[in-house]
Amino acid sequence: MGILVDLPAPSCKGVYFALVEPDVVKISSSTSISRGISRLRSSTFRVVALLAWTNRSEQYVHGLFKGERITLTREFFRVSPDLLHFVNECRVVLGFQEIEEILLWEFGGPLPRERVSRPRKVSHVRGSKVSQEESARRGRYYTHLRWHKNKPKPGCEFCVQSEGCQ
Repeated sequence: MGILVDLPAPSCKGVYFALVEPDVVKISSSTSISRGISRLRSSTFRVVALLAWTNRSEQYVHGLFKGERITLTREFFRVSPDLLHFVNECRVVLGFQEIEEILLWEFGGPLPRERVSRPRKVSHVRGSKVSQEESARRGRYYTHLRWHKNKPKPGCEFCVQSEGCQ
């Protein structure tokens, strides 16, 4: 049996690490980790993996990885060797095997078509079909814009990188 990447979510209080994109981890706290993960999974069309959790404070963990933070006010961080090392330390304390960055490739991507329960519309722009990658990129951009109340922010790295999909 392979290494378990997506851990079973406990109903205890704590700070959890959830992979939401192939290279993006959400570090968040919840009074019930299982409810927090459930809400996260139901709010996205991405494969979400619970990597680990800890009883340390959210402010402490966010402070450790402030250099990997994607935006100033959100809970999303880039996967870095230091972050992965910390996640692995938490996994060992919890009794799970360490993971390697290479094992994370299958998580955080779009849900496979067979897991989507309703039929999807084909996206069109001026009569031409839009690729799945382009559609996903636009979806991430517009979801991200809601964080800024639909106004792109010049200092936000995600807004700057995604200017072309408006």
